[in-house]
Amino acid sequence: MTGTSARSPSVSGDATIAILREAFLGLRRHQRAILRDLHIPYTEWVALDMCVRAPTRGRDLCETTGVTPSGGTTLIQRLVRRGWVARAREPADRRAIRLTATAAGRRIHAHGKRTMLRLLRDVTTRMTPGELAALERGLTGLSRALAAPP
Repeated sequence: MTGTSARSPSVSGDATIAILREAFLGLRRHQRAILRDLHIPYTEWVALDMCVRAPTRGRDLCETTGVTPSGGTTLIQRLVRRGWVARAREPADRRAIRLTATAAGRRIHAHGKRTMLRLLRDVTTRMTPGELAALERGLTGLSRALAAPP
């Protein structure tokens, strides 16, 4: 939406989108720096995160990370070699594989997540109470809007 927002006449949709984009890029920069310190490539982090959340099919991992099937095979091999993911055949489809996070994978994921949450806490401590309240309202609205089907 361009022009003036119905809720806040002083904020244009384009300005809000630009601010959201800058915040997203800033968070992603910090996240990538944390992952670099942990020696985890971003794509491996996304794949590990999927496997920690729930057992994941190789095809779904490729789709989410944006890698080709051969790239997915390489990615899965790296995660298995690091000891972070275990691979098993799907009982219903012997060609498909199911990936689950191992205890070691869950530990490194928990460490990375704690480090990222610490960063967010540090950032929010530099905000005023009014800014925090506005951020909470805005993120609540954004989450609601994103929950709607595309």
